[in-house]
Amino acid sequence: MDRDALVNDFALRSFRDMADGDYIAARMACRAALLPQFLWASQQAVEKYLKCILLLNRIDAREAYHDLGKALDRIDASGKLSLDLTAERKNSSTCSINAAGIVISRCPLSDSARNS
Repeated sequence: MDRDALVNDFALRSFRDMADGDYIAARMACRAALLPQFLWASQQAVEKYLKCILLLNRIDAREAYHDLGKALDRIDASGKLSLDLTAERKNSSTCSINAAGIVISRCPLSDSARNS
């Protein structure tokens, strides 16, 4: 295998496959009305999907850390991918993680969303 193939394989196994598990956990938590667990797992899934996108496209992400906004900015600034996010969508987050690792919800799920 050449170097690019190895890096792509690493990105898929380390980020995409793990993100898929976080996504499934988030869906299960949502259906069980476990809001903090849903927010945590969904944030983790999005972060891993973004890191996978960054790595597969060889976009420098060393300063993104766990900041979803910075990861999105890196993807957008690279010019390699076209993100169709409005400013409102890009700047609105359903949750954030503070320094202590506590999930802070900005947009709690309605009862109908919890039961879907």
